[in-house]
Amino acid sequence: VYKRQTQSTGATAVNGLAVILRLLGRYNEAEPLLQRALLLRKNLFSDNHSDTAESLNALGSLYRDMAQYPKSEEYFNNAIDLRERVLGHYHPDLAQSLSNIGGLYRDWNKFKEAHTAYKRALQIYSQIYGEKHPCYAQTLNS
Repeated sequence: VYKRQTQSTGATAVNGLAVILRLLGRYNEAEPLLQRALLLRKNLFSDNHSDTAESLNALGSLYRDMAQYPKSEEYFNNAIDLRERVLGHYHPDLAQSLSNIGGLYRDWNKFKEAHTAYKRALQIYSQIYGEKHPCYAQTLNS
């Protein structure tokens, strides 16, 4: 159990470092770390854990930032499918992934798909937090 906890913490640390590098625009450094975190999490948890979905979502964000839209869409869709399967239809992490793919579709000029994703994210945020919550407002502003 201790070894698994240590490996999980390591995967979380690698993922966190990669996200920081992505936010700094250091995409080429972030990508292998995000891939490593995903592999570690898949080995630890298989494809049935929210941490694996977190890594998929982070890779979707990276590829969106790099304007690799088809790759980003694939990772976001995998994160959405996994989060929905593991966390259910009304969870804030699912709404986050839906909002993220909405942003991807907006950037990609796929406005109908963006609207659909944002609308679903808003429904989830509204049900969980209400319409005065910052997550709802941020998604509405998108």
